Amino acid sequence: MTNKMFNHEMLQGFLAQLYQEATGYLRYSPEEVKNYFNQGVCLTYGEVEYLSLIAFAQKIHLNTNDVFLDLGSGLGKICASILLGTPCKTAIGIEASLGLHEQAIKALPKLNVFLEPEEKKIHLLQGNFLSPQYLPEVQRATVVFINSTAFTSDLLDKIGEMLNKCLSIRAIFSFKPFANLTLPFCQSILIETSWDTVLGRLYASKSIFN
Repeated sequence: MTNKMFNHEMLQGFLAQLYQEATGYLRYSPEEVKNYFNQGVCLTYGEVEYLSLIAFAQKIHLNTNDVFLDLGSGLGKICASILLGTPCKTAIGIEASLGLHEQAIKALPKLNVFLEPEEKKIHLLQGNFLSPQYLPEVQRATVVFINSTAFTSDLLDKIGEMLNKCLSIRAIFSFKPFANLTLPFCQSILIETSWDTVLGRLYASKSIFN
């Protein structure tokens, strides 16, 4: 999609159709829950509303030079929305749940046809985003989005330590506050989600709005 004018009503319809057979609300076996817990993985699921996400992207001037990263990317909807509805050309999602990741991958063929993948790239990875093997991917990011509503303080601290190593990041959005980020707190932003209107936190320099 090369046109800079985005038909968001049409794109919402396409996304609804793309993910109509997918669900993020999975039932995990006791063994799966235990294994994910031991890895520090949060299995709580929720979705961000498309128009609210696009408004956030516009606010921080997400552009063609940005690499967008979603930590805990679920079905890949946020990455897909960003590529469809903004000028951003590259989106990376990392998801620990194999069940969610498999559904995300299943949607890629139809999504890539719509994206014209020679211009827009989506990379969906499966595993614990804190794993050292994913650090090179994280280090590519310039904007990071984290649906951290159910994350523990310990997990947020570990994420903060990882993101502080990534010098290319210009903005980090999280629903829960960080205590250890190098990037300063910039402002609070309301985001519409599937469970409520949530006040999230943007970490960035003030120049992000210029």
